[in-house]
Amino acid sequence: MNTVKFNMGVFFLALAMASQAIGECQEMTLAALKAQKETPIQLVFFASWCLSCKDHLEALKSAKNTYFIASYDRKDKAEDVLKFLNMEKVPCIYDKGNTFSEYFGVNELPAIKTLSKAE
Repeated sequence: MNTVKFNMGVFFLALAMASQAIGECQEMTLAALKAQKETPIQLVFFASWCLSCKDHLEALKSAKNTYFIASYDRKDKAEDVLKFLNMEKVPCIYDKGNTFSEYFGVNELPAIKTLSKAE
């Protein structure tokens, strides 16, 4: 009889990632984002109601080390914009409570900020 050994932590992480729908903005804390970064990360703040955000999103959708932050918006509306722009596979964070926007001083959209190792 063959036995299979596996790491339960890796198993549950893979299960959680598989259960997240493609094109869904995940809720994440600022501390969690800071903990996972290895290089500076570009943060692109947007909202579904922001007409000029569309150009920024399309121009940056292939950028590496970039997270799209849905701010001052409803989660479902922000996800609809990403789907409309064929950006279902980009990493998106839903800025619940506008924590990210407040931390980075984002008062108007679109906005681009950088999270560096020093922060």
